[in-house]
Amino acid sequence: MKMLTHHPEMKELCVSTANSLPVLHSIRDEGRIGTIRIVATDLFAELAVEIKNGSVMAALYQQRPFTQVRIALQSLLRYLRDAVRPRG
Repeated sequence: MKMLTHHPEMKELCVSTANSLPVLHSIRDEGRIGTIRIVATDLFAELAVEIKNGSVMAALYQQRPFTQVRIALQSLLRYLRDAVRPRG
């Protein structure tokens, strides 16, 4: 996976596709599982195994994963920049 070799500093990755397993396999092949925090979208049996074994931090499962990621990142930015805690 070119992105891994071009960005060795990468620490987080959001895989927003139902085909997250090939991405996870590439990360594993590069020896980077455990060094990159991974959030995936969708949820299926094989991905649940990756969550249980700690390879994937979380999975977003709804009809609108891009909206979920956008809201999460905006909330994180507000918290880090302005110390505004998310409601909920």
